[in-house]
Amino acid sequence: LNAGSNPFSVVYKQNGSVVGVPKNAGSYDVFASVTEDADYKGGEVSLGIFTIQKADPYVGVISVTAPAIIYSSTSAGDVALANTGDVPASLNVTGLTDTVLSWEFVPVDTDNYNTMTGTIPVSVVPVELESISITTDPKTEYTVDESFDSGAAVVTATYNDGATRVLTASEVSWTTGDWKVGAVTATVSFEGKSDSVDLTVSEAAAPP
Repeated sequence: LNAGSNPFSVVYKQNGSVVGVPKNAGSYDVFASVTEDADYKGGEVSLGIFTIQKADPYVGVISVTAPAIIYSSTSAGDVALANTGDVPASLNVTGLTDTVLSWEFVPVDTDNYNTMTGTIPVSVVPVELESISITTDPKTEYTVDESFDSGAAVVTATYNDGATRVLTASEVSWTTGDWKVGAVTATVSFEGKSDSVDLTVSEAAAPP
C-alpha cells in the first residue's frame, strides 16, 4: 500500500496486539491503517484473516545407528536413530517388530513444524542359545563306590545377544562315562549344547 502520498499501511494483529510482518505459523488479523493528518481521518479497516500453516519438516533418510544388530531382546529405547534432514528435532523409536521400526520426529520448533511419524524396515535377529559352560565344577574326586554328584555345579548359558543366565538343576541333564577307576568325563547338556568336566575316580578304601 502506501501508494503515492496516501498514508496507508498494513497492520497485523494477534489477540488484539500489533505484531510485525508474520513469519511464524498462526492466524493474523489484517488491517489497512490510515494515519490521521490534514487530509485523512485516521482509522483501520479489516482486510480479513491471514493464516500461516505449520510446515512438514524435511526429515530425510532415517537409519539405525545403534546397536549394530537388533535382537528380539532389544528394547525400543535401546535403538538410536539418525536422519539426514536439517530441522532440529528429537527422533524417537515408538515401536519395534521383527520387520518394522516405527519412529516419531518431534521438531524443537513445534510452533512452526508438525510432528512427523513413519516406519523403516529392519531385520531383527532371534535370540538363540550359543553355548553352555560349567562355571563352577561339581565334585571331581571320587572313589569307585561313590556316585556322581552334580550338586555343587554351576552351569551358565550364553546367548547370541550377549546375555547370560545360570541354569537350574532341573533344566540340565548330566551323564558320565563308564564309572571305573581312573579318569571319567561328566557331561552336562541343555537344549543341544554341552560342556564337560574331568573327574578322577580312585579305588575304594579297603574294609577294615
